[in-house]
Amino acid sequence: MSLSSESKSSRLSVTRAWDRALRAAVELFTDDARLRVAYAVWRWLASADDATDFYYLAYALETARAMEVAIPPVIRNYVELCREPPCDLPHLVSLIRARRALGLSAKVPEIQDAIVAWAARGEQLADTPDRRAYVRFLLRVALELLTPDDAPIPNFASTDPGEQPSATPTVAAQLVCKTLAGVPSPAELTWLRRCHAPTGGWRASPRSPQADLVSTTSALVALALADAPHTPTEADWEFLEAHGTPDGGYGRVPGADTSDVESIWLVFVAAGSMLPASRRRGRKSPWTRTLPS
Repeated sequence: MSLSSESKSSRLSVTRAWDRALRAAVELFTDDARLRVAYAVWRWLASADDATDFYYLAYALETARAMEVAIPPVIRNYVELCREPPCDLPHLVSLIRARRALGLSAKVPEIQDAIVAWAARGEQLADTPDRRAYVRFLLRVALELLTPDDAPIPNFASTDPGEQPSATPTVAAQLVCKTLAGVPSPAELTWLRRCHAPTGGWRASPRSPQADLVSTTSALVALALADAPHTPTEADWEFLEAHGTPDGGYGRVPGADTSDVESIWLVFVAAGSMLPASRRRGRKSPWTRTLPS
């Protein structure tokens, strides 16, 4: 992985795709349903403190920004004053995302130094194609948020034909990196199409018995960025709706009793990613929480 290797498609951005999808999903809800989801996110933030996991905090803050939910001052202070970046890459990137969601610059020397160190050694620390694909994807996300808009983004795409992940989220991650680098990715596109479930959503592999939220959202974002968007079926919308919880949010599995901020984010990004293809076909979403047209 070379930081001097520039992406040929630096204008494309996975973080901007997330932003667009989140904003689009907010408009799907009736006023009452939107208020209930917003309250679920606010309630989570209100219970957070200065020991809150950055991984979940990033999801909560990005969703809160899209829904214009007020952020408790203690959370803003916690993120703003953090000067000791997490050691592991997922939490380090989550801290960068959290700062950006709050309108804070992530160009803190300690954070930048930590990302450069990960870029130099990250692949050596990952011992499988799936883990390496995940590392490359996280570094791409981090560099998008740390690099000025008019500057090229380093190329994190693998061109090794033997470097094939074996789970939908990491296959999608590899597709994103290849797309943003202008590298053809027929194997990844074929994998994702094979993993779509007739009952809605995406499975982690062609042999997985059922779809899951992480695989579904990962696939939808990757396909949209690759200009190969999936045309949603009614089953896809129903799959998302099945994750609704009594508190107005969304849970990790259908029928969950309570919501969590990561699942809310996943459902929002999945729904927002499906909207453009639905509208091109002139179809209304059958999602029961959508605004009537």
